[in-house]
Amino acid sequence: MKRSITFLICLLVLISSALAQTSKDSLLIALRYEKSDTALISLNIRLSEAYSDEDLAIATQYALTAVELAQKQPDAKRNVKALFQAGDLFLNAGLFDRSVDYFTQALNIAENAGDLLMHGDACFNLGGVHNILGNHRRSRELTDMGFQMYATHYRKKGEAIPLDVLFYYRNNMGLLFLKEGKYGEAKDFFLEAIRLSRDSQKKEDYAKPMTGLAELFIATGQLDSAHQLLTELVRYHQAYGINAGLTVTLALLGDLYMKRSESDQALVFYKRSLTLAQERKDLYVQERVTKNIAEIYQSKSLTDSALHYFDQHRRLSDASEKSKATQSLMQKELERRLRDQEQSSIHRIQVERSILGIMAGGSLGLLFFFVIRSRKRSALERMEASLKEEKLLLEKKLLQEALDLKDKQLAAQVMYSLQKNEMISELVKRVKETTAQTPDGQKGSLGKIIREIESGSSDPWKEFEQRFQEVHAGFYERLMSKYPDLTSNERRLCAFLRLDMSTKEISNLTGQSIKAITQARFRLRTKLGIENPDSSLFEVLLQI
Repeated sequence: MKRSITFLICLLVLISSALAQTSKDSLLIALRYEKSDTALISLNIRLSEAYSDEDLAIATQYALTAVELAQKQPDAKRNVKALFQAGDLFLNAGLFDRSVDYFTQALNIAENAGDLLMHGDACFNLGGVHNILGNHRRSRELTDMGFQMYATHYRKKGEAIPLDVLFYYRNNMGLLFLKEGKYGEAKDFFLEAIRLSRDSQKKEDYAKPMTGLAELFIATGQLDSAHQLLTELVRYHQAYGINAGLTVTLALLGDLYMKRSESDQALVFYKRSLTLAQERKDLYVQERVTKNIAEIYQSKSLTDSALHYFDQHRRLSDASEKSKATQSLMQKELERRLRDQEQSSIHRIQVERSILGIMAGGSLGLLFFFVIRSRKRSALERMEASLKEEKLLLEKKLLQEALDLKDKQLAAQVMYSLQKNEMISELVKRVKETTAQTPDGQKGSLGKIIREIESGSSDPWKEFEQRFQEVHAGFYERLMSKYPDLTSNERRLCAFLRLDMSTKEISNLTGQSIKAITQARFRLRTKLGIENPDSSLFEVLLQI
């Protein structure tokens, strides 16, 4: 009997271990079966918090779901909490207008509800965003108003203001003075916030004023002190797995090494920060870091690399691109629901099989345990395969964008070479005209100058074909192998069309009329055997 009980207990422990998932998995199971809107709001907020340090897009969708559910209920506290979470995530993503919108909604709800604590929190949050946007006067008004709300609430209750409220006030004021360039006042507030953070229950609190103090040291040229703080912060964020803070800290280390004129070391930290920011979909840090990387490459005369990062920075800073990013966040909702559905199915099978296993006895329960593990492993393998496929598609897209940029540079280089040669030809012509009116004794010197100028000019078409072969290796060989009768002009026209250039662009580049180019394209279609009028030359050449 004792052996049976012991075996049953061991079996229950094994099954419990199999069912025990990470906190995210547990929340997803609850989300799947929960029917109450009130509980769903809480679950979505907790899931948003769980994902906030890994994937801002997924975290934002959970927050927006919580906002949508909360708006259907009269509970002001749940509404404000959901709005706070959404506003904070949009702030981290660099979508400041959206962040201001959600924090303002929370402020209005808190004010109407007459809740001083909620009102104070809303003022602090909105003040922080305005500080980042450079609206320092509005930021100070909101921060002071928030602190007054808290002071009034606790004075009425006859209690002291909590340490965490004092911490947030001191830290926010430190950030405000830092942005205004009032470093002495900022340092005092940061040091006080650091002292208060030692008693805080939140592990992120300690890092916030430390980061602000490090920024202050960099701004004031105290680079050794800044380096010491940032090195400590890197260890701190890594120990607690705070990727959001680590992303910013690495970017600050890049700033520090730039101050030291050590651009190679700065590049290392900027790129590490950019990788983390891209993983987390943190547009704010990506926008800042890509610009710094581009400027470093520009200073090293690495034009291609500089152009690549300048282009990234332009797309990240462009308002329309940020709008696309917001749409991308919305699209993540569908992807998340599909993942949730698959995970929920796996968990449901686990629960059902485990219960049957307990009822059927120890051996049968153990058998079901291994079956469940096998199913889970298979499901995870399918999910990994899907993620790999998405990664490959993304890499393919990035490669295509890089190729398109190279094509544009190639066309621009040819145009530049042609213009340069035209200028040289005109210069030689003018020198020759001058030679005719020059005494015989000086004609030899002028003739020598003409020969040097002519020898310095290059064949733009030869240079074009060399550059084209570098970008599209093997294209000419495959083209001539398939169509050996093509002339050199027709082969060059194929290269222009492969770059997706229009008839007008080719006309401008070669100096031929649009009519001549149109006729050449018609003859080329005949040689390539393109009979279908719906097939374009570009599509045919793209397959070669």
